[in-house]
Amino acid sequence: MGRERSCGRCGCPRLLNVVTAVLLAPSFLHSQEPNPVPVFPSRVQLVTVDAVVLDKTGRPVHGLTREDFALTEDGKPQEIATFEAFEFPDHAEEEPAPTSIVATNLRPPRAAGRAFVLLVDDLGLTVQNMSPLVKALARFLEGAFGDGDEVTLATTSGSRWWSIRFVEGRQDLLVLLERLQARKLPEPSSEYLSEWEAYRINNFDGIEGGGGGTSRPGAAAAPPVVVPGTDLTGRVVRRWTEAGTCAPEAPGLCAQMVGMRARERDSMRRDRTRAVIAGVERAVFSFTGVRGRKELLFFSEGFLDDKELPSVRQVAGICREANVVVNFIDARGLIGSLEEATAAFAGGPPRPQEVGLIELERTRFEIDGSTALAEDTGGLAITSSNDLAAGARRIVDMARAYYLLGYYPPEGKGPRDWRQVKVEVKHPEMRVRARKGYTLRPEGTGETSLITKRSKRRTDGTARGGPSGVDASLPLEVARALLNAHDAEGIPLRAMAYVFDERKPGLARVLVAIEADGKALDFAVSGDKRQARLSLVTAAVNRDSGLASRSDQTIAISIAAPQHPKWSVYTSELDLPPGATQVRVVARDEKSGRIGAVSLRFEVPPLGGLRLSTPILADEVEPAPKESGRLLPVIGAHRTFNATGRLYCQYQVFGASKDPTDGVPKVDASYTLRRAAGTEIRRAAPSPIAVAPGGPVMRLIGLSVDGLPDGDYELVLQVLDETSGRSVEHAERFRLESPAR
Repeated sequence: MGRERSCGRCGCPRLLNVVTAVLLAPSFLHSQEPNPVPVFPSRVQLVTVDAVVLDKTGRPVHGLTREDFALTEDGKPQEIATFEAFEFPDHAEEEPAPTSIVATNLRPPRAAGRAFVLLVDDLGLTVQNMSPLVKALARFLEGAFGDGDEVTLATTSGSRWWSIRFVEGRQDLLVLLERLQARKLPEPSSEYLSEWEAYRINNFDGIEGGGGGTSRPGAAAAPPVVVPGTDLTGRVVRRWTEAGTCAPEAPGLCAQMVGMRARERDSMRRDRTRAVIAGVERAVFSFTGVRGRKELLFFSEGFLDDKELPSVRQVAGICREANVVVNFIDARGLIGSLEEATAAFAGGPPRPQEVGLIELERTRFEIDGSTALAEDTGGLAITSSNDLAAGARRIVDMARAYYLLGYYPPEGKGPRDWRQVKVEVKHPEMRVRARKGYTLRPEGTGETSLITKRSKRRTDGTARGGPSGVDASLPLEVARALLNAHDAEGIPLRAMAYVFDERKPGLARVLVAIEADGKALDFAVSGDKRQARLSLVTAAVNRDSGLASRSDQTIAISIAAPQHPKWSVYTSELDLPPGATQVRVVARDEKSGRIGAVSLRFEVPPLGGLRLSTPILADEVEPAPKESGRLLPVIGAHRTFNATGRLYCQYQVFGASKDPTDGVPKVDASYTLRRAAGTEIRRAAPSPIAVAPGGPVMRLIGLSVDGLPDGDYELVLQVLDETSGRSVEHAERFRLESPAR
């Protein structure tokens, strides 16, 4: 088992104390009982504390009640006004249910859930450590999460940000893991310089007292080399000299080379640390406002504690404010002996009197910032363990049971004043993990401030370390909803994707149909009209390439005053490459600020060869624009239709070969209607599709569904290209239901 560590405050460098067990913080869950969310007077702000209770073996404790807890603020006992207990199953179902082509945020309500961000420090991982980490994470994903858990895979480089809901999105995460790339290059053996050495040399060498804590104990075993600065510079100069990088007769010149290399390497380290903090900021931003337990698992070789980077301490504060716990898993695993680590040095291993200090630098000082961030947010630091999957699994397992304790804060402090909170359980062999305090600032104040500052720095060109990934041009609640997999239910939504022609080379034209319930909008009465404004943001990303596309629109809605709002359909067009695609739809009522959000996952097929567009199924038709007398099915985001009247289906054929005699494709089409279980109901004989020169190859079907029982069906479309002999078949599922009486 790896070491779990908590950082002490011993100055610089700060020594880390090994602890026997540490842990977690807030998350998302299913409750043991469907307890309603309490409602309280608005004049008093209810403070909620997430608490995990562990037994003496480190396992979460289930079944506690309000009477088992005691809570104090600034040392004074507080009455627990509300209490909720949550627990989760050990693992997800083995196989996910078939994914519907229609996504909706109209899911069964749940009191709270769990959300996790797996932040992989690809900027700070070498190939040597990335490969075993990917394998460990794959094992971890196989059984760590439960149904409904919201999981995001992200990288510090910003190359990946993919949010899913378990269990249906697990396979996408496994595919993305295999495509993670290490971006940290190993140091040349002849010019080896550790991050700690670079940091100390660049910031403290040549400064009085700067060598404190790094001076080499004992006398040098070889003839001393006199160099400017501290003995840490001397250590590197000796190493480079023995490796043949520097001439023995020019130690001063070598020291200058070491200083230049230290400045370069330290600058790279700071940029990487800023990128790490940006990734954490982004995760916290996506978590804020989501009720439940929230955990960030940071997989990295670690970063040191740089006092000149205040954002590290600031991000710890916003994590506490948002009830987010950061856990650090050292991706180096069980660090080998110093002799093994320095075998690549052309100059050989370090001197015996330096071994202890260098070992401390590798195992403590170089990861001090990472472990401090975990400790400051109430998280766990897992170091010196080769079983990374087990360490990560333990963190998730500890979040399988937790308790929400609500109380009314006492008066006497301002909104920015720190309030210390302590939660205890009345059982001597049990330990509690909960946040240590809070301020009464509105939720999200801290992270919004950092996001705004970072966006400003990007605008004026002063930002470093990578973007936070948050679009400051959007309302913050919209930007937040775009990042996570959480269904926002303020506006009921349905979404479905239709893939059409190749409008741009290598990109398919995709139309996303979005249905929104108008009853959730805040209409204003103006004369004999009722008016509302709805903003829609539709953001898509290709899983394999990371190519993203987005459509923003604001829709003015006007209905006659006597009419009641109803479900309406809107569309967004995107150009997307082939492959697995995730679309996030966020709708916002401009007047009330109410938000609806839903995630849609679908495949854009390969664009070559014979293929069909996504069929448009509808039980209503409308006049075709600019074509008198022609009717088209009404596009929508549903696959449930009335079991009366007619059902219409329209599709287009792409990739059919042109007949050499007249240049017009010759295509035959037929269909079969059957029950979902396979029972055939109706079959249409093949017939040619009429095609005008240069026109689309399109077929419209109208079939009666009168007399068919309620249930699930398939419409199987068959197409034959007579010129090339190629054929294609597509089955479209739908459901028939009798109209409500």
